[in-house]
Amino acid sequence: MVLRAGAQAAQFLRVATIAVGAYDYLITIPAEYRFYKSQQYYGRIALSCILFILIRYISVILVMLGGVVWFGTYSLEACKRWYMLPPIFKVLQVMVSQFVLGIRTYNLSQRSRPVGVVILALYVATCVAQWVANMYGRSPTLNSDATQCHRAMVHGLHTGPWVHYMVAIIYDTVVTAMSFRYLLKYYFSATTSLISRVTKMMMYDGLGYFVLITATNVFNLVLYRTSEDTQGAGVSLSYVATWIMTQRILIDLNEASVERRNRDSFVTISKTIESAEVVSAAVRAQFESDKDEVWTEPSLDVTSSAERGEQLNVQVRVERTLRVEDHPWLLERGICRSRRTESAWASAGSWSTATHDTRDERIRAMRDPTMVTVR
Repeated sequence: MVLRAGAQAAQFLRVATIAVGAYDYLITIPAEYRFYKSQQYYGRIALSCILFILIRYISVILVMLGGVVWFGTYSLEACKRWYMLPPIFKVLQVMVSQFVLGIRTYNLSQRSRPVGVVILALYVATCVAQWVANMYGRSPTLNSDATQCHRAMVHGLHTGPWVHYMVAIIYDTVVTAMSFRYLLKYYFSATTSLISRVTKMMMYDGLGYFVLITATNVFNLVLYRTSEDTQGAGVSLSYVATWIMTQRILIDLNEASVERRNRDSFVTISKTIESAEVVSAAVRAQFESDKDEVWTEPSLDVTSSAERGEQLNVQVRVERTLRVEDHPWLLERGICRSRRTESAWASAGSWSTATHDTRDERIRAMRDPTMVTVR
């Protein structure tokens, strides 16, 4: 059977998008492994991980269903059993993607109640409109070649796929604009390089999501005003774009959260020394290879503590930076412990002043990257 030009274009586009989706799935397997591995620090499955699993595998099922329905040959009876599955997973995928965008913006607003109410109301209205547009008033039908299964609108209804794409564009525009407002504020007031880098990463991810998803939605709106053969050509493109961009947002947030946790795991312990003998011992101790070796302290030409203070106005601050690896069971119990190191510094005499500072910290569980607010 020879396909018409529109059907050939739709077929090539579907094959290309399926290949892109498969390639992205393979190259993100290491990031998926790191995502799952990081969950041990929560003591539970975090919301970000649940959303990652949902968007990843709902999208895989959706792309596979789209390919089976498009490339398969069906009778009308078989079409009745299949035709509603792709739109169901299509709406589920978009709901997860829009939820990620909404909760990201809500946390950027520092969980502002008015912002949360606006996003929730807009999200619910968008989801209802998308379910109605994709599910209501549909009937199974075959294409002009009587081989491919499609959904046909009941005559006289004004809902359709164009409603789905229009409300999606409106939601993405409003929520992305709100998130950019907060990201710009955080970017220009950033006090550390980490906050500046994470803010810039979130801006790029948000902008990439908005541009690509909006472009595919507009493309589908244009296609739905053309012939029947080309109307479904851009649907698979929308599936894959939503999949890739949404999981990219979640992966980047998780990587930033892990980096922040690794930086926070370094603890500095300091000791201030004001005694001449202890200063000498501390300096020499850095180069001692054998701790059991006996060495002679230098003889200082001083007779009293007062003279030592006058002649040698020396203060030395010794610091050690340690990397602390916290076990998951400690994180779950919130155990408070003192992080100390075995001191090899010489003890100061009664005539000297020496302070040994340690930091007592309550072990904190890692933040869910989806719940992180950039401050």
